[in-house]
Amino acid sequence: MRYWLGAALLFVLTVVWWFGGHTSPELPLAVEQTAPPQKHNPASNSGLKPILALPELKEQPAETFVTGLENLPASLRGTDVDGGFVLDEEGQLLPSFRTRQLFDYFLSAQGEEPLATILARITAYIYQQLPIEAAQAAEALLHNYIEYLAAADNYESVKPNMQQLDFAQLSDFKQELKTLRAGYFDAATQDAFFGEEDAYDEYTFARLEVLNNEALSATQKAERIAELTAQMPAAFQAERSELEQLSTLRTLTDELQQTNGSVEELYALRSELVGEEGAKRLAQLDEQRAQWQQRVDAWLAERQRVLSNGNLSDVDKAEQIDALRAQHFNEQETLRIKFIEKQ
Repeated sequence: MRYWLGAALLFVLTVVWWFGGHTSPELPLAVEQTAPPQKHNPASNSGLKPILALPELKEQPAETFVTGLENLPASLRGTDVDGGFVLDEEGQLLPSFRTRQLFDYFLSAQGEEPLATILARITAYIYQQLPIEAAQAAEALLHNYIEYLAAADNYESVKPNMQQLDFAQLSDFKQELKTLRAGYFDAATQDAFFGEEDAYDEYTFARLEVLNNEALSATQKAERIAELTAQMPAAFQAERSELEQLSTLRTLTDELQQTNGSVEELYALRSELVGEEGAKRLAQLDEQRAQWQQRVDAWLAERQRVLSNGNLSDVDKAEQIDALRAQHFNEQETLRIKFIEKQ
């Protein structure tokens, strides 16, 4: 999937993903296209200090590979290579999300083998798969990719305070990362590798701003979020995670109930978030839960009358309760009601 999905939880995961250790390939990265990209000098940017520059890598011994697939580390054995390359009609390398996936696939083995070995492995794979000109461009991309990883890993000039949801600060940090990318990748490559993810980040920020807007009612928030979702690409809407929907639905439902919202308002809110059919199913579930709760309340009251009967011994009370319980509940319901009785 090309989208990171989720709701508030996914926002937190996204933030952790941005600010965690980016020596792994989890940070979204790009590749160059037709001609080799211009080399970027990290030292020219204030606050950038690569943890592992390419000259240092070249000093490290690395294995020699022919295909890049020899003696794969344990985590990659038995797996298919993820990603690949896209060429134009003249055999030139085109910007493609698949190339980033390819780099990420091999780099995911960091910790199992030295980075120099991984780079040698990727380089061999590149030259095994591509014609010479495209291979040279891809190798240059790989070098810029690694330098970008190193720079991003040490980029802290505008790192947000993770104890607070400061949207302006988060937005500034995101913009700084975009600026950082521009030093390593051209516009077409940035769009190919970061475009959809940037769109999702913007959606996530906008969604959280809506949820935290105290001037809006729960129903209004649901409407705004539905509008934001409708503006996203169809693929995003199709892949939108159930977790995000449930999180938003639960948050706004609780908010509506705290303000004594009506059944009609709840139905309208749900319709905005999960559609008419989803709202109908949820209404049916509400009715089923209400009926179950009525049965539970009635049973607990009946059980308490038995327990309060001073004319019965403890053994008689237990036997009578077991008999009555069996009359009121089936086998599966009995397991639930026994758990409730213990609370």
